[in-house]
Amino acid sequence: MARGVYIGIGGAAKKVKKIHVGVSGVARKVKKAFVGVGGLPYCVYSSEVEYQGVATPLSSDKAFKTAGNNDAYVLFAGGDSSAVVDAYNINLLRTTANALVSARRELTAGKVGAYALFAGGYNGSIHSKDVDAYDTLLVHTVVAALSSAREEMGSATLGNHAIFAGGGNNYTTNTVEAFDSSLVKTLLSYLKYSRTQVKGATVGNYAIFAGGYNSGSENYVEAFDSSLVKTIITPLTTAKRRMGGVSFGGYALFAGGGGNTSQWYSDADAYDASLVHTTPTSLSAPRDTPGTAVVGDYALFVGGKTSNTPTYSNTVDYYDKNLALNTHASVVATAQQYTGATIRSHALFTAAAKGTVVEVFSN
Repeated sequence: MARGVYIGIGGAAKKVKKIHVGVSGVARKVKKAFVGVGGLPYCVYSSEVEYQGVATPLSSDKAFKTAGNNDAYVLFAGGDSSAVVDAYNINLLRTTANALVSARRELTAGKVGAYALFAGGYNGSIHSKDVDAYDTLLVHTVVAALSSAREEMGSATLGNHAIFAGGGNNYTTNTVEAFDSSLVKTLLSYLKYSRTQVKGATVGNYAIFAGGYNSGSENYVEAFDSSLVKTIITPLTTAKRRMGGVSFGGYALFAGGGGNTSQWYSDADAYDASLVHTTPTSLSAPRDTPGTAVVGDYALFVGGKTSNTPTYSNTVDYYDKNLALNTHASVVATAQQYTGATIRSHALFTAAAKGTVVEVFSN
């Protein structure tokens, strides 16, 4: 159970986000608060990332599943030969939503309005154009298909649009398309550079798409403004693909990633609302495809691939809103590539490539 302190405002219970106390005339942030229960201290409030353990397992073991969310559920969708969608509510209770319109893996998740979107993917023989939407009541809608079948797109939410950019099938693409909160699709300006395995994030009035792969790893970064006009901005410090990317605390933050053969990176790139580029502290170790989610005041980067052997990480790194890096004392159960998403104060992660365990972090 997530820890928290609540106060009554207008007859409703509101969760306290921060507590400060005065020390020698200076306000100091309280990191943890305890009360005595049966003669023992019990933590009732924490401003830090807390590992909560495991939720009910997924209904089945599905390789290369994808996590997404709307305002009421975290959803884990698809996987090899699977159309199953497991959904977790704010109480971490699991239900099974209506199946995807087609079984496929490596979908790209997006969010707009009341909807979690799952676009594209691959079923082991052909790539998919399909797009599935789930609202906050888990009503399933099959919406307008992508203009081309592909997987491993970048996605970002910008105002009233979920934007999907790039991707690949037997070739890379520079196609960019957006779905609004009524699930109407619009084609946008092409990326200047075709690429797959691109990562998207949002900051201020911009959706940013960074890195990716064409004939090699790329450092290109392109931004769409609120009028959906595209700009080329400062490139990544390193050409790479399969990064973790989050929209967080006034920044679009990208970290980790892979290069060409046998290259893994730990470095991080951040863009603020004016598109100014900075380089925060690197992840604690190089890896690609970390699972990412934002919970409270923190952006989490979980697990990832570390070599072609293959070997994987079970490390949990997290950034605060000042982009200071911390490494969590707890690690996830399985060293693997992860996929994750957030519901209220909970970030849920599961190993993308195998397993049914769902692990929970809170703030």
